[in-house]
Amino acid sequence: MTNDNNENRKLIEDEYTQLHATAVQLLDEIGAQLWDLPAPGEDVHWLNWGHVGSLRMICDRLTEIQQHLGQTKLPSETAR
Repeated sequence: MTNDNNENRKLIEDEYTQLHATAVQLLDEIGAQLWDLPAPGEDVHWLNWGHVGSLRMICDRLTEIQQHLGQTKLPSETAR
């Protein structure tokens, strides 16, 4: 049984490592894409409410992610 637990632990750690790297990469890409958006105050006469709505959706989803991460406690944090 211990061998199965060790194998399962290895699979969990491998998957977590891969997903962590993917999340960091996605965050970097999202940040770059946000910086590519027109800055407030630039000549953005072509903007419409659809653009505002899209940016609102992005802010809402990022807030949800931030809140989720704030709820995720590591075992060492829950012992406090």
